[in-house]
This record gives sequence, structure tokens and C-alpha cells, in this order.
Amino acid sequence: MNKILRKWKIPVAVLRNNYIRGIDKYNYEKYMVDFINHSKLVDEKGGLRFHHQEEQSNSESDAFNGFYDIDFKILCEPEQMHALTSNSMQIYKTNTGNTAYAISKNTKPMGYYNMMKVFVDRPLILTDGNVIGDDQLLNAVNVIKKLLATKKNIMVLLPFEYFFEGYKTNQDIATEIINELSVSFNAMKKYRITQTQLDLYFMFKSKDYMVIVEANDDISFYDLVPCTCSDLFECLYEEGSPLPIIDE
Repeated sequence: MNKILRKWKIPVAVLRNNYIRGIDKYNYEKYMVDFINHSKLVDEKGGLRFHHQEEQSNSESDAFNGFYDIDFKILCEPEQMHALTSNSMQIYKTNTGNTAYAISKNTKPMGYYNMMKVFVDRPLILTDGNVIGDDQLLNAVNVIKKLLATKKNIMVLLPFEYFFEGYKTNQDIATEIINELSVSFNAMKKYRITQTQLDLYFMFKSKDYMVIVEANDDISFYDLVPCTCSDLFECLYEEGSPLPIIDE
């Protein structure tokens, strides 16, 4: 039986810093640090836990452990983030600890490009040098180029969850999902190596896990980290998903 790859949007509360009102300020970089601290990146990069760099006045990386530095990015260009924010419910934490939701006042659809799909349709769009006649697409491509040209080791969070319908995610399933997404990963990797030889990783949610992908030599499975390793991520995901999620 052929597996069916599903894609869900990650709630904007998870992606947008301080989206939920009435709680302490938060930053997505903090849960990214939680995840890499429970991955084999710690053992392979000096054996020390990573710390979030709160102040970055001198272009410091987002996380460091004294041996290895890494920056975090979200594969979400401004038009996409604006659309997600404008069309999502507003979320408030009340003084009594309850969560209140308000329907978005924006009723007009807002278009944006899903760059993972763009790379499938046009895998050479980052490197072929052809003219892009669509201004919105051109802006999105330029944002991703700038992201990938970062002169730091980077880990890029995908704004979607990927999973196979009816299957629990494990290493074998995660590897199959990575293979399904490999055209997009390769498109970004090929541009990245024209700009820098520093490390490139991707991360995406799949059921109860965060999957880490290594994109340095080949596109390959790197590690599988339970979502429960980050209380912040679990909280934001739950609060940002008021409707029940059915797990096949």
C-alpha cells in the first residue's frame, strides 16, 4: 500500500515570537535549543549542552556551547508570515489562567508562496539565474537566498508538519519522509554551497517528534527528538491549536 504524505500548517503561535498575549515573552529560538540539546548534535559538537544567546549585539549565533555555534531560521518569507498572522485567531491568556480565542478580523484571503512546493516545481530557481517575472515570487526567492547565504552554521525550521497517514513516525518513516521532500532540500543545499561551506540542517515536526535532517554532503536523516523535550514548544503548539487534532 502506498503511503500518503500529509502536510499540516504549524500554528502561527509556534512560529511567531510573542504571538500569544498575556504570557511571558518567548522566542522560537528557545525551543530550538531545547531540541538540539536532546539530539546527537551535543555529543558530536564538543559534548556540551547549548545555551541560547539572549543578546546578539555583535552578530553572535543563536546558540553556542563553547565549541560549536549555530543559528536558527524559519523557512517562512515575510508575506507568508504576514498571511498566517492576519488570518489566524488571536490568542489571549487570561489572569485566571484560561485561554481565550478571538476570530481574526481579516476576512480577505492573503496569498503567499509555499517555498517547499516552489522548489518541487522549479528545483533550479535559486541557482539557474533565470528572470522571475512574478514580483511576489521574486521577493520570496530573495528572502530564502539571503537566509541560505548566512555565514553561520544554520538549522532551518519548516513551517509545516509532515507525516504519513496511518503511520507512527520512527527513524525509518522519517527517512522516507525526507526522501519525499528531498527535491526541496537539495534545491536549497545546492544554493547554500555556492555561498558558504558551513553546516546546514533542517528540522520539521512529524507526529510526536521533531525530525532533524543533515544537508551537508547528502540529504540524510540525522536525528529524531521527541516534542516533549521542549515544554515551551508543547505549550505553544497546544495553545495555538484550539481544535482537537486526530492522530491516525
